[in-house]
Amino acid sequence: MVYRIVHSDDGIAKLEKIDAFTNLLQYSGSSIRITGNKGIRMITSVNQDTRNKLTGNGLAGFKLLEYGTLLAQTSKLRNNPLVLGGGDYVKSNYAYKKGVADPVFKYANGLIQYTNVLIGFNDEQCKEDIAMRPYMKLLDENGEEVVIYGSIVYRSIGYIAYQNRNAFQPGSAAYEYVWSIIHNVYGTKYDSEYRK
Repeated sequence: MVYRIVHSDDGIAKLEKIDAFTNLLQYSGSSIRITGNKGIRMITSVNQDTRNKLTGNGLAGFKLLEYGTLLAQTSKLRNNPLVLGGGDYVKSNYAYKKGVADPVFKYANGLIQYTNVLIGFNDEQCKEDIAMRPYMKLLDENGEEVVIYGSIVYRSIGYIAYQNRNAFQPGSAAYEYVWSIIHNVYGTKYDSEYRK
């Protein structure tokens, strides 16, 4: 649900629901890089019709400027928000930026899916949960920027690696890469499932 505060001429403020933005940013999965620098990504879906209106004449008085993903290590969020400009602990990257970029990860059932890969994690950082959150930056009818945030999802690189332990052919480079993460995070706990 998305709401905005509306002020009337007599100074009374009320909360107004924006029905057009219900389920605006939908979580559609997480994955990790399987080669090179360790990385993680969250896949987010946006209704295609909603996005077309936001990039066209506008919707509910708003036009789209940018959308992307925020990320932070969970331990850094104890008393800090996961928002744009939240501090050095927050990493962010855009997928869509008006006039600059618009890569589409996938089209599915009337949805446009986007993703951002954030890389550069060391072995120790594969153990901790990472908080990921989609955001959308809009321009309202008064020319002011408004940011809408989706729900926060918590995943560790180690957890996702274990989820994908059987996704690749044993002996392949991708299989060995995924299992190197599993061994680093969980030690020998899952060795009975490892195939050479």
